[in-house]
Amino acid sequence: PFLQALDIAHHEIYKSTLNMPTGDFIIFDEFISKEYQNNEWICFLDLLKTILRDRLTGKIVMLANTTDYYNQYLCELMIQDEALMMQEDKPFIKRTPKGTRIYCQLIGNRNTVRAKVNTLYFGFENGKIASITGGSWSIDNYQHPEGDDDRKVLYKGQYLVYNGKVINLELCFSPTLGMHVIAHRANRLPNKGDTRIYTIDTITSWRQKYKFGDLKLDKKFWMLYNSNKWYFDNNDTGYTVETYVARANKL
Repeated sequence: PFLQALDIAHHEIYKSTLNMPTGDFIIFDEFISKEYQNNEWICFLDLLKTILRDRLTGKIVMLANTTDYYNQYLCELMIQDEALMMQEDKPFIKRTPKGTRIYCQLIGNRNTVRAKVNTLYFGFENGKIASITGGSWSIDNYQHPEGDDDRKVLYKGQYLVYNGKVINLELCFSPTLGMHVIAHRANRLPNKGDTRIYTIDTITSWRQKYKFGDLKLDKKFWMLYNSNKWYFDNNDTGYTVETYVARANKL
């Protein structure tokens, strides 16, 4: 065959049966998707290894129409921060710390009718429709904390770690909002005995709590989350927490 379609979910099955000695041009279409499966990145790399074996001639092209900056693949490719800042038709090349080269381009609009169509049908102020209209990343908006002179921080020793990001969770109270949590990025984890850390990785310390923890204080934090009483310093923090919760619920 001149082309063969493969399923990432079947990567284990292909190991003993797939033989593609000239399959050097690999296209992963619509790689940006909301339906990212658990460990999909590892499964995809495993499939690439089966296709290429030990050849050095492979070229992998990953295509997408959806412009979801928060997609897990951008994080795994280690280009998420650079991708958010990129402009149309101004590509960049990044070399990972272990030497893999990645070329990334946000291809500009080639359709001269698109602007008229957007004006006629899609002229609305909503960041989530960027994947429909084109031209920018599709970014969800999460509620941010407003200035409140009466806000009191009750406890700030709670943290969440996910995808290399450290999020500090401050339990707060104000007459306006009542009990609530402010989540914001932290540069590092403090080396303090009373620090509690939510994680879905392997537990290596007594300070770490798997998924959502099991103490009364943990239940308080996540009850506030389910009641929409968490506020985030920026949208990236909001999405990090949302993704953590979704992954933890699947485990």
